[in-house]
Amino acid sequence: MSGSSATAALLESRWIRAVVLALASAGALSSGAAAQAVPQGLMDRVTAIVDADVGRLQDSFKDIHQHPELGFMEVRTAGIIADELRALGFEVQTEIG
Repeated sequence: MSGSSATAALLESRWIRAVVLALASAGALSSGAAAQAVPQGLMDRVTAIVDADVGRLQDSFKDIHQHPELGFMEVRTAGIIADELRALGFEVQTEIG
């Protein structure tokens, strides 16, 4: 795989994992409407990623819901998501709003 192909594959993987994180956090992966709006090939890839990481995702989901925060005041939750995105290699800017 060439350097540009490897970079493209890595970025695609990061984006897919970021989408999985966002959807799993919102509980949207089990929604029938969400499944209908996503191409089957992408849904299969997302499902495989979630299945491979289901324990950690469930723990994160439970943790966020056991520590509720008021709307637009989600400091703890935002920190958790920012840390997850940094771990995936994204540059994250916080405290902007």
